[in-house]
Amino acid sequence: DPQVFPGAEEIPYNGADENCNGMTDDDDIDGDGFPKAQDCNDNDPAINPDAVEIFNNNMDENCNGMTDDASGETSSLQPISQAAWKLLYVDSQELAGENGAAINAFDGNTQTFWHTGWSNGSAPMPHEIQIDLGNAYAISGLRYLPRQDGGENGTVAKYEVYASNDSASWGAPVTSGTFASSTQEKEVLFSSKNARFIRFRALSEINGNPWTSMAELRVLTDTAAIPPTEPLCTDADSDGFAVEGGTCGPIDCNDSDLNIYPDAQEIPFNGIDENCNGMNDDDDIDGDGYGIATDCNDNDPQIFPGAEEIPYNGADENCNGMTDDDDIDGDSFPKVQDCNDNDPAINPDAAEIFNNNMDENCNGMTDDIPEVPTVPNLLPIPKTNWKLHYVDSEEVVGENGAAKNAFDGNSQTIWHTGWYSGNAPIPHEIQIDLGANYAVGGFRYLPRQDGGSNGTIGQYEFYVSTDGATWGTPVKSGTFASDSQEKEILFTQKNARYVKIKATAEINGNPWTSMAELTVLSVSAPELQPILQNNWKLMSVDSQELVGENGAATNAFDGNPGTIWHTKWLGGNDPIPHEIQIDLGNTYNVGGFRYL
Repeated sequence: DPQVFPGAEEIPYNGADENCNGMTDDDDIDGDGFPKAQDCNDNDPAINPDAVEIFNNNMDENCNGMTDDASGETSSLQPISQAAWKLLYVDSQELAGENGAAINAFDGNTQTFWHTGWSNGSAPMPHEIQIDLGNAYAISGLRYLPRQDGGENGTVAKYEVYASNDSASWGAPVTSGTFASSTQEKEVLFSSKNARFIRFRALSEINGNPWTSMAELRVLTDTAAIPPTEPLCTDADSDGFAVEGGTCGPIDCNDSDLNIYPDAQEIPFNGIDENCNGMNDDDDIDGDGYGIATDCNDNDPQIFPGAEEIPYNGADENCNGMTDDDDIDGDSFPKVQDCNDNDPAINPDAAEIFNNNMDENCNGMTDDIPEVPTVPNLLPIPKTNWKLHYVDSEEVVGENGAAKNAFDGNSQTIWHTGWYSGNAPIPHEIQIDLGANYAVGGFRYLPRQDGGSNGTIGQYEFYVSTDGATWGTPVKSGTFASDSQEKEILFTQKNARYVKIKATAEINGNPWTSMAELTVLSVSAPELQPILQNNWKLMSVDSQELVGENGAATNAFDGNPGTIWHTKWLGGNDPIPHEIQIDLGNTYNVGGFRYL
């Protein structure tokens, strides 16, 4: 046909390819300026890529693959099942102040959400989450569902989306843009890309805050999973195990020797790791039935776990790490428990003999109570008005190790220095405001009583101060006995309102400090007495209920626990805060109050 050749003028509406470009897409049957290859309905001029979408008519006027875009309807692409998804990386997640774990972004539950950290400070934008889809797919879009709890903190505004097959090479974003500021699910489509890993980056938040949140992320595809390529598995010695590991199975630690592979039979006494467990502990050089990994001396057949201990030789025959099986004085207590293993009258079960300046029962104290202390008439100072003045470290995430537990009157709670996010080094200290000035003459330290020993103080220094700033030199320092009994330390009386105990060493050399209770002793620990209410008068009250009930303010100090003051509620509630002011009828040195 002489009318058909490259560069020929295309004749529309005839279904022929006059210009030999392989397409009849030059045709524009409905005359809307878009050929059939671009126009999703070339018989209707109101339907083309530039048309305005008419909502709620179930039609796709603008040829973007979605009907009724702004009404919340979505494309025909299918979400990839989240069942095999795994978190690959997240830069920040809130795990303390709320359940803002990153995995909430793909748990299938719209009521949970990922939220970046805020309880210990907010990391700056941008934030990102990377997800392993569990397989490779032809990815064509995603849906972002903001948090659905009524809040908007962290709702994403500007975003970028990346896709990768190896989770390392991300390249340029497959799409980016700005979401509408609403709680509706947003759908974003892009050119199909084969990928197993998805990366979502939030560049800004709708209110300019530094957080990111996400109820659900759904990745869209129009195809099934792409079959994975066969992995390359190298097995040079043909023993059935490859050096790559992963999908190739357990790693062969020596691919040049077919007798060395995972689960191979270990040959003893040769120093070789045949079974690839990273140890040659299968060897038993001295033939006592215990390999070198468990035998503390594999050159002596008399030394192995469970061997009978030979006393008085300073050797550790049973491999328990101690020569404490020795009992030189024959009192049934080994050297590690007996504070004097040369005297059978001194051991942990011995009766204390008072006023001889000796420690018979090995509790770290000489002349225990009930003997007369060096400072007379010492009494515990009531802890009612104590306040934490300072502590250098406390664990409040991994456990309840708050510093105030050291003086809450409960021996089952403890102060413990931080460990969950890293260990601060020794020394550690706690400073306490006693609430008033006292003649301080001693203290008692009670180690943790839960059976653990972590943090138990070995060496200490004790300070007192009148202002909580000037401490001077320690009024007492020393070493506590290594046990869980309460220790009492006495010293020359000092007038003080503040006390500080500094732990300079832990019994096992660890970096922590713990304390069940600290008790401070004084020759004058006054008990505060209630002021008589006989002469009290109401000065002012901001609100009281006199109609709906007898909630008069004077009930608060009438001496009758069966009556109450209650703020107004009948006919409307006065807002918080509320207050009551009372004239005590005289001037007093007030040191506290009680609220019933």
